[in-house]
Amino acid sequence: MNELDKMLEAPSEMALPPLVRYCKSRKAAGDRIEVELYRPDTAGGLSRTELVSHRWEQEKEQEPLQVEWDDGVNAGLVDLGIRAIDLHTNSPDRSRSYQECRELIANEIGGRAVELRDKLRYKADEIKAVMTKALALYLDERFSVRSRRSFGLLEG
Repeated sequence: MNELDKMLEAPSEMALPPLVRYCKSRKAAGDRIEVELYRPDTAGGLSRTELVSHRWEQEKEQEPLQVEWDDGVNAGLVDLGIRAIDLHTNSPDRSRSYQECRELIANEIGGRAVELRDKLRYKADEIKAVMTKALALYLDERFSVRSRRSFGLLEG
C-alpha cells in the first residue's frame, strides 16, 4: 500500500489543518473557543496574518495557540462556528504613495469607462456590466482564482 492509498483510507479528520482538528476535539469536549487575528505592520509593509486561538476549559482560560492564518484554517473554523472576536490591524498607510496609487487606479478605471461611453456609445448600465466583468477577469487572473479553484485550493 502506497502513501496515497493510506491517506485515502484515513478518516477525513486527518485532512483538516492541525488547529482545526484540535479546536474540533476541544469543542466536542465542551470547551469554549474564540480566535483573534493579528496583522501588524512591518518595515516592509503588512506582515502575514496570525491567528490566536483562545480556549476555556470549564471556564478556566488555557494557554492560547498561535498559527499563521490561511484559507484552510479559516474555512475549518467557520465550519465549526468559531468566530473571530477581534481583528488587530493597522489601517492602510495614507501616505502620498497610497493616494497616488488610488488615483492611478481610479483614473484607469474611469478612463476606460469614458472610452466605453464616448467612443463606443455604451449606456451607463452597459458600462457597469462591462467594467464589472473586466475587473472580475483581471482579479481572477491576477490572483489565480479560477486556477486555484480548479485545483481544489479554493471552495465555491
